[in-house]
Amino acid sequence: MQKAFHIGVPLLYCPKSSTSSKAHFLISYCFCASGLLMANNEAKMNKNGGSKAAKTINEINSKKRKLILERSVAWDHFDKIDGPNGELIAKYKVFTIMADNGSSNNMAVKELSKQFSKWRTNMMDGNHLHMGCMAHILNLVVQEGLKEMNDSVKCVRQVVRYIRQSPARLKKFKECSELEKIACKKSLCLDVPTRWNFTYLMLNVEQEFDYAFVSYGARDCGLLHYLLTNT
Repeated sequence: MQKAFHIGVPLLYCPKSSTSSKAHFLISYCFCASGLLMANNEAKMNKNGGSKAAKTINEINSKKRKLILERSVAWDHFDKIDGPNGELIAKYKVFTIMADNGSSNNMAVKELSKQFSKWRTNMMDGNHLHMGCMAHILNLVVQEGLKEMNDSVKCVRQVVRYIRQSPARLKKFKECSELEKIACKKSLCLDVPTRWNFTYLMLNVEQEFDYAFVSYGARDCGLLHYLLTNT
């Protein structure tokens, strides 16, 4: 099941009892809305830049590793490692929130900002905190890239729309495909402007019918007139 949102939280750990008191452990955690915890070692560093490498989380003794990695509920995990008697001192900041739905965006950000302020983790007073639907963001990125070849994509879209508008045209197009001995059995599909993957599917299918389009254009003079008036 897709989660409502994910919060990326880089955490900086400093073990109290360590042979290298200057060693810091940088671990990236991702907390899901459902409360499940996923941990992933991403980097390690030595604060003084010495030759002795800092230990990773997997090299910490088993009790501490169990404390960090075997918790499954995110907020309970937070309380445990951030408590006054915890084995580790944890400092954390929330940097990004990824959402799959942008509805009620302003209210959600406002409430999250309040909660982060209570945790004293609200960076820059929440001025740069925002939520964005990842599907919409990806679509905007792709649509921006498609502007570089907008004329070509628009032309393909209009040709497909013209052929699909009439069963007679669609039948004639299939005859052209058979005449050109095209083995592809896929149907022509029209894209949806708000979904980048539909544009991909449209172009992916249409490139299989290059010769069929040429043959159809030679048989139907109305196609050229349609393109001239609609592109």
